[in-house]
Amino acid sequence: RLRGQQTRRKLGHGPVVVCEDASGSMDGVKQQWAKGLVLALAHFAKLQRRSFGWILFDAYVHRAKAYPAGALSASDMIEIAESRAGGGTSFERPLTKAVEMIKKEGLHKADILLITDGECACSEQFIREFKAVKSALEFNVITVLCDVSSTADATVREFSDRVERVSAFTADEAENKVTRHL
Repeated sequence: RLRGQQTRRKLGHGPVVVCEDASGSMDGVKQQWAKGLVLALAHFAKLQRRSFGWILFDAYVHRAKAYPAGALSASDMIEIAESRAGGGTSFERPLTKAVEMIKKEGLHKADILLITDGECACSEQFIREFKAVKSALEFNVITVLCDVSSTADATVREFSDRVERVSAFTADEAENKVTRHL
């Protein structure tokens, strides 16, 4: 690259904002999958010095933190691992918070990773507005469905670029199925 010449970053190689569903329907094995993925992605972002955002939600956003350029400490990882919720579910609140985080933290062309069992609905108006913002801010949404028991994918398919299912993961390919898109 010539000095002073700007190159555009391809989608899938920038900041990551993870929305972790901690609703009551995620208890048990689903929660274990979600926590494992969040911690793996946090570590992935840290190693690659990528900015990382984490949003813990149920019907409300309980935690929302941004870590610039992979600046996650051991205590940050422990906080992520130990944080819980347990109420109902809203996708609108955490996705709105993720967009706010992208704007506020300057995470242009971020990837949003939604980890959920998919058991939630969104209004048509929200989906329309979210798709418009998604296009304007140039971010991708990848959903990982924790489908080890009841799950639904109709809502997430309306706004996700990709939907992966943990039931399709093997130990060898789990990391690749998620991180190859980030």
